[in-house]
Amino acid sequence: MPTFQSHNQGNPLTPEPDLLLLDTRPFPIQAATPYRAKTGQVVYPKRSFIPWWLAEEAYRHYVNIFGSSQSLERIAKRGGFGRAELLALLRQEDPTNRCV
Repeated sequence: MPTFQSHNQGNPLTPEPDLLLLDTRPFPIQAATPYRAKTGQVVYPKRSFIPWWLAEEAYRHYVNIFGSSQSLERIAKRGGFGRAELLALLRQEDPTNRCV
């Protein structure tokens, strides 16, 4: 995970050198489950995106649990991580152990 300690003694608006190297390409996050609004209309939430570097952090834990048979690029092509899955991976928890 990138360090966010400030080593910048100059202009506070100048990005840290570590932050300049982060991959900011968009990584897809699967849309939430469709739901029915109060009006009765079905709402299909739009999918969202996170920076690629954050997906790489989640993927490190994903590999520990599931192995590396599916690359991060392949996961992105298949729609990305689910929202709950991403949160569990970033917390370094097993996304298959869900409390319902």
